[in-house]
Amino acid sequence: MESLPTFAELKDQITYLPDNADRSVAKQKFKITNWPTYNKALINRGSITFWLDDEAIQAWYESATPSSRGRPQRYSDLAITTVLVIKRVFRLTLRAAQGFMGAPQKTESMVTPVFATPILTTSWLA
Repeated sequence: MESLPTFAELKDQITYLPDNADRSVAKQKFKITNWPTYNKALINRGSITFWLDDEAIQAWYESATPSSRGRPQRYSDLAITTVLVIKRVFRLTLRAAQGFMGAPQKTESMVTPVFATPILTTSWLA
């Protein structure tokens, strides 16, 4: 069985920068002149668009009449499950998943109907 190298053996392989070495970041290849567009592009770089089926949108809110005491359920099981699946797939916290699902409401160019997102406590109780 081969043994691991010692620190003394590895120390000889480490390269050190001299004290007068240039450690600055490389200069940009172009100058940014339109900052609002650049900022919006940085924000949209992490944007993900996904489509929900029309049946899912229609079934987003609970339509059944409450059969027990207490506050009636506002969102369907499909809506709560969708938020929890998005949370799990993208490894989000519950608040981040709520914000993620609420993001389509903030876009102005959406042609689909706007729907509300189940809030943190609603999806936690599911």
